[in-house]
Amino acid sequence: MTRNRKRNANSLNVRWVFKLCIFLMILGMMGFFYVSQKNRTVFLGDEIKKLESKMEATRQRNQVLESQIANLKSLRVVQYKCTQWQLGLVQPVETQFIRVSPGRGSLQLAIREAAASEANRSNE
Repeated sequence: MTRNRKRNANSLNVRWVFKLCIFLMILGMMGFFYVSQKNRTVFLGDEIKKLESKMEATRQRNQVLESQIANLKSLRVVQYKCTQWQLGLVQPVETQFIRVSPGRGSLQLAIREAAASEANRSNE
């Protein structure tokens, strides 16, 4: 009996050591996963902030460009540019437009009438 006690007192429980090693490995992997996910979350948060600031700057730039477009399309600016560049553009007169009523052959008839009225006006 003394022999059994001696053998049990000096021996390590292999199962207990193996379970402890597995537990520590799982705990280490969980810690590594947590830290990597936390770093990824911080990185993506910074990237989102950069993209939001870039998007806001683009919105402001679009507003500036829209106001410039509206300004350049105004009649006053167009008239100024026509006189500055000496384009010789004038306001259209009523006879320069051909009014077409719906129906078959009305386009050709309207063109003939417009050409006849133009010829009459040039003869006068």
